Amino acid sequence: MPLITLRTKLGVSSESDLIVEVKDETFQYLQTSPSPTIRVSAYFDRDWPEVRASYAELHIDLKEGPCPFESKIGRITPGSRTRKEVKLPGAMFKGEQLTLEVKRTPTLTPDASTSEA
Repeated sequence: MPLITLRTKLGVSSESDLIVEVKDETFQYLQTSPSPTIRVSAYFDRDWPEVRASYAELHIDLKEGPCPFESKIGRITPGSRTRKEVKLPGAMFKGEQLTLEVKRTPTLTPDASTSEA
């Protein structure tokens, strides 16, 4: 499954960022959907000793360049099949998930300068 980064600060990577997995279909949807608000299910591929209660931005690295959307994270809901209540901040474990409410705005606009100077 592809990896995404939940950043603590908009537009800036830091040591406190969280790396989680999403399904292939979700990864594609993050790149193409024009919806202004989406829900994303993200899964832990490893144990994380400290997961924050909030993150600023959902960031995806694309080989082709930057993602065409700025994705700000609203609500985060933790979930687990083995634990009844998961509270954040706190630890989360491999196989558990976060459901993210993400507000998106387009960041890339077509380049108006197509002629050479």
